[in-house]
Amino acid sequence: MTIASACMKHFRLNHLQPDHLAIVPEKGYENIDNQSELALKYLQWYEETKGVEIQSAHSEGGEFVVAGKYKVDGYIEAEDRAIEVNGCVWHACQKCFGDELDKILPNGKTVGETREDDGKRLENN
Repeated sequence: MTIASACMKHFRLNHLQPDHLAIVPEKGYENIDNQSELALKYLQWYEETKGVEIQSAHSEGGEFVVAGKYKVDGYIEAEDRAIEVNGCVWHACQKCFGDELDKILPNGKTVGETREDDGKRLENN
C-alpha cells in the first residue's frame, strides 16, 4: 500500500459521505484555460459597451493563441485586435512591486523574470 492509497482509504472511510461519488471543484472541470475573474469581467464589459464579440477562456475555442505560443486574454477577430488584462500579482505591476526584482510571485517566478517574460511576449505581438 502506498501513502497516497492509504490517504485515499482514510478519506473514503472517515470523510466521504455515503453514496457521494465525487467532490467537484467549485468552478467545475470544463474551463482548462486559467484566466482571472478581473479579466473576464473586463472583457464582458468591453463586449457589451463596444458591441463586439471577444474570444476568451470561456469561449468555445478557449483563449486565442498569438504567434503559435502566446495566449491572450481576449481577441476580437473582426478587428484583428488582442486584449491583455495584466493583473498586478501575475504580471508584476510596477506600481505594486516597484524595483523588488527578486521578490517571488505566486507563479513561482521573480518580479524580474516575470517582467522579462511579459516584455518578450509583448514584443512578439
